[in-house]
Amino acid sequence: MTISRERLPERRLSFTDTIEAYNREFTVSAGIDPASGKIREVFLAGEKSGSTLEHIFQDAAVVISIALQFGITAEAMARSIAREPAEIVRPEEIDRTDLPTTPSTLIGATLDWIIATDAILAGAAE
Repeated sequence: MTISRERLPERRLSFTDTIEAYNREFTVSAGIDPASGKIREVFLAGEKSGSTLEHIFQDAAVVISIALQFGITAEAMARSIAREPAEIVRPEEIDRTDLPTTPSTLIGATLDWIIATDAILAGAAE
């Protein structure tokens, strides 16, 4: 089985937004695939320029972008990374899989943002 990467054209629609996570603001820029109208590229910023954490965020954005271009959905990635319960979980609820969750990291917050933004873009296209 061969999986191919759908490279984006050199010139494409993009926009920049803000993500709030952990009482801080981060900047996310997204590139849109003109064929599908979906986000297929992200860039993250928000830490001190040149810091290790800034480089980690940049690298994570590259990995997310490549995964999206290979057809892995943001939903699949969001389900596969660390998440925390959005509210206090009682002992009898510990095994429930339908409880609301929040992302544990900026990477998860970025994936949630992609999912929400793609839904908005899809609605605007209809």
